[in-house]
Amino acid sequence: LTRMLQDDPLLEGVAGIIFDEFHERSLEADLGLALALDVQNEVREDLKLLVMSATLDVEALLD
Repeated sequence: LTRMLQDDPLLEGVAGIIFDEFHERSLEADLGLALALDVQNEVREDLKLLVMSATLDVEALLD
């Protein structure tokens, strides 16, 4: 995802991004979500983001 964003910052042709098993946190997943949220908030309000996890600690994610 980060490479895609470098090549195409607007993610043209992408309708949505799914982050699965997000409770298995990693730098790449956190960075990908942060960048995707920036794109969604700044230029692509239509971009759908879905964060999935069976055991996600929502409070930790919001921090």
